[in-house]
Amino acid sequence: MDGSTTRQHGGTGLGVPLSKRLVELHGGQMWLESRVGIGSTFYFTLPIAPLTMRVERVGSYRVPAAGYRKALLVVEPDPLLLRHLRRQLSAYDLIEVKMRGELTMLAQQHQPIALLVDAPERAEWQADAPRDLPIIFIALPGSLQSAQALGIANFLLKPVSREELLEAITALARPIRDVLVVDDDPQLVDLFSRMLQSAGETFRPIRAFGGKDALARLQSQAVDLVLLDLMMPEVDGLAVLRALKDDPARAAIPVIVISAMYPETMQTARGLFVQLARADGGSISETLSVVQAMVSALPVRTDSFAASSQRPESTLSTTLPRTAV
Repeated sequence: MDGSTTRQHGGTGLGVPLSKRLVELHGGQMWLESRVGIGSTFYFTLPIAPLTMRVERVGSYRVPAAGYRKALLVVEPDPLLLRHLRRQLSAYDLIEVKMRGELTMLAQQHQPIALLVDAPERAEWQADAPRDLPIIFIALPGSLQSAQALGIANFLLKPVSREELLEAITALARPIRDVLVVDDDPQLVDLFSRMLQSAGETFRPIRAFGGKDALARLQSQAVDLVLLDLMMPEVDGLAVLRALKDDPARAAIPVIVISAMYPETMQTARGLFVQLARADGGSISETLSVVQAMVSALPVRTDSFAASSQRPESTLSTTLPRTAV
């Protein structure tokens, strides 16, 4: 494999070994047959189980039988949070709902197990949803809110496009020239530097390969902006951020975090809010099963009651019809 810049043909030669590995991970085989002067033909085999699908009807929409990938309708206006939800709930097919008018159509088309709503119009979404479709209401911090809680100017989730990066810098509304690019991956440092250079002579990237290198460059060079990765060995992005904020001479330097890790520990402005509601089809045992799942997901409280009284209120609730006993 030739990964040099002098390579005569495009690509690095990784496609074939990666394809072979993916096929083998699925229990298949891949091989090629080649003849000089004619070319090569690639073959692969994959074990495929017979496609059978049993569909049950529950209420007004059909539910696929167990064993198939489940769908989840999602109402999430924040694009960054939507990307994070897709990563966290990768075992499900997340279908974005942009307008209430398309909710019924999407529910019939994808047969979701639930509707996840991170929006203030809870009553409206509940009124438009099928009565036997569970609705999970949550309140997550927006991307800009999370960035401000970290003490940074903005947060970008990898992979980041050139347009996203330049737009985030423009939104700072201040003169920016010298930009410290910090990442332990040299290829990403070069990529972000090229993105900056593509804007002409506006930006001058300063490369730092890791947190330790970044701290050294901050001591010797003045910068107008820091593009910072979070997950780095030895000295991570949070350590760099703390060092910046603890230094009065550099505390005002804006920081844009570019990371594959969303700041999951960020506190929501309204505390923790999770609510499960369904108009029809509830039972006491199902309600208790939901409560058990919620309680098992909660962390152990280690702070004092005095400190906890100063935290935002947390709400975990289920709303199912009352059953006569």
